[in-house]
Amino acid sequence: MHRWLLNHVDTVMLMLLFVVAAVGFAFLVLTLMRRFAPSLDDREQNEVAVLSVEIVGAVYGIILGFVIVALWEGFNAADDNVAREATAISAIVRNADAFAPEARDRVKLAVGEYVHAVVDDEFEMLREGKNSPRAATAVDGIYAALQSYEPRTE
Repeated sequence: MHRWLLNHVDTVMLMLLFVVAAVGFAFLVLTLMRRFAPSLDDREQNEVAVLSVEIVGAVYGIILGFVIVALWEGFNAADDNVAREATAISAIVRNADAFAPEARDRVKLAVGEYVHAVVDDEFEMLREGKNSPRAATAVDGIYAALQSYEPRTE
């Protein structure tokens, strides 16, 4: 549910929805408290209420900071994984240039299939938290192309 909401609802609209919901909830609680507990509205507890709100705000700020740092680290880890995989794929293609033409073409075709499977299929499925069977099959195709090469000399 949360993943669907984040993937399909515009960020600005989602932010406005949560802000309106939070303000509406606070207004509802305030109205109900004034109606059913009028003795709390005599302003004697203002200092305690302000101190309580400040403490809650400080704790919320600290937690929010940790959440932002954790999300940023996750984003950087995903970026690093993509960069490492792209480097490994390019190394496979460069190393295949040493093969005989038919073996080199098989490897490059298998790598091309994998890259298209990742870009066209797997990236979209990863947004949903799923893996792509097409990409897994394409990886097997790369291994098969590499293992099928028989060198003629040492």
